[in-house]
Amino acid sequence: MKHRTAVVNQVRGLLLEYGIIVPQGIARLRKRLPRVLEEADNGLSFLMRDLLQRLQSELSALDTRITEITGQLTRLSHELEACQRLQEMEGIGPLSATALVAALGHGHNFHIPTDLVVKCQTIDNAEVIFSRIWPRTIVHTSYWNRKGRCEPLSPSEAHQSTTKSSGI
Repeated sequence: MKHRTAVVNQVRGLLLEYGIIVPQGIARLRKRLPRVLEEADNGLSFLMRDLLQRLQSELSALDTRITEITGQLTRLSHELEACQRLQEMEGIGPLSATALVAALGHGHNFHIPTDLVVKCQTIDNAEVIFSRIWPRTIVHTSYWNRKGRCEPLSPSEAHQSTTKSSGI
């Protein structure tokens, strides 16, 4: 997905060099790019048109690949019991469930939620996933710094957090 976003931004940047503005979002680019390529009087050189057509093809290939991989992960999530249990929670779908199971296994190695907090440093979007699974424990035992990493609180900070928000 990051690669597709990068290609979309690259196309938008190239078009901007020619004064053609395409708003953010892949749907807007998909709608506008074919019209831009068809317009003869927009100032695009032959080489730029060729490059944009190649990038358009690359986007289509990436879309196909993303769809295939998403389908595989969805099928896998239906086969794994751990994924099925995770998907019973609000906000956890097949992709989040398979990512969580892939990163953490079945959770047997984590005896208390703080063990899981330490592991969360290596998982993309961990704040969202873990806050849905253990909202109170994560808040009480750690905080998320500006880089999106989970860092343990000192014992006094953890105690203060627990006493302040025990009514949650």
